[in-house]
Amino acid sequence: MSAPSVTAWRRDNAFDIGTIAVEIRFANMETVIRRIPTRSRRQTMDWSLVLASQGIETAIEHDDSGWFLAVSEMDAEPALRAIKLYQTENRGWWWRTPSGSSLSFHPAGACWVLFLAAIHFAIAGPFPELYRHGILDSAAVAQGAWWRLFTAVTLHADAGHLVANLTTGFLFLSLAISHYRPGITLLASYLAAAAANAVAFSLYPLPHQSLGASGMVMATLGLLAVHSLAHRRPSSQTRRMLVQTAAGAFLILVLFGFSPGTDVLAHVGGFGFGALFGALLQWMPAKRASGKTLDRIAGMTFIAVVAVPWFLAARFAGGK
Repeated sequence: MSAPSVTAWRRDNAFDIGTIAVEIRFANMETVIRRIPTRSRRQTMDWSLVLASQGIETAIEHDDSGWFLAVSEMDAEPALRAIKLYQTENRGWWWRTPSGSSLSFHPAGACWVLFLAAIHFAIAGPFPELYRHGILDSAAVAQGAWWRLFTAVTLHADAGHLVANLTTGFLFLSLAISHYRPGITLLASYLAAAAANAVAFSLYPLPHQSLGASGMVMATLGLLAVHSLAHRRPSSQTRRMLVQTAAGAFLILVLFGFSPGTDVLAHVGGFGFGALFGALLQWMPAKRASGKTLDRIAGMTFIAVVAVPWFLAARFAGGK
C-alpha cells in the first residue's frame, strides 16, 4: 500500500465544530476518511453518540494533536449537519436531552420560583393589609377590584402551599420555557391563570376566596400538552407523540388538579387556557413565534401585568 496523501478540508466554525477535517486517500483504494476534530474526550463521546443515533458509523481517534471522530466521505456532510443540530439544541445553559426531544430544563424557571418565594415572605407576614387586598375575593372583584384576579396568582396561604406550587411549577415552567422561550411562557401562563380566576369568579357562588399559583402551574402543563403540534408533518409517529403527550398531561392534571380541598375550576381553567394559548403559538409562523423580539415584548408585558395590579392593590391597601 502506498503512503497516504493528506489534504486540509475547512468547514464553518459557527457552531464550535472545529475548523479542519483531514482527508486521507490511498492510491490503490477508494476509501476516504474525514476526521472531525473535537475539543475533549467528553465532547468526542457526546458527538459519537449523536452520530450513532442517526445511523452514521464513526470511529474515535486520539493522537498528540487531540481527539477526532473519523467518518467516511459519504457520511461527512450528514455527520456535520447532525452535530450542528445537536449544538443548536443544546447551546448555552440548556440541559442535554435525548435525541429527538424538543424539551429540556431551562434555568429561567428558577427565577419565577424565587420571585414567588420573595412575594410570599415579603407580603404575607410584614404587610397583612396588602396581602388581604391581593387575594381573590369575589365580593371585592364584583365591586371593581379586578386586579385581584392577577395578584392572587402570586400569593399563597402558607409555606406548605407555597412549596407545593414551587416544586411542580419549577418542573413544568422550566420545560415549557425550553420550547416557548421565557417571556412568552411566563406571559401566557400568567394570563391563563388570571383568565381561570375570572372563570372561577363567574361560576362560584358568592362569597368565594382563593389564591395561589396552581392555576399558572396547570397553565404551563397545558402549554406542554400541545407543544407537539409544532411537528406539523402528517405522520403516524407525530400523531402518536401528540396523543401520548396530551394523555400524559391530562393524567397529571387529574393527579394534581383534582386533589381534595383544591380549586378545581382554577386548575382546569388554567390548563385549558394554557393549552389554548399554546395552540395559538404553535400555529404562528415559526420564526415569529420563536423570535427574540416577540419574547422581549412578551417579557416586558409580563412585568407590566404583574406590577400594575400590585400597584393598585398597594394603593387601596394604603388608603384603608
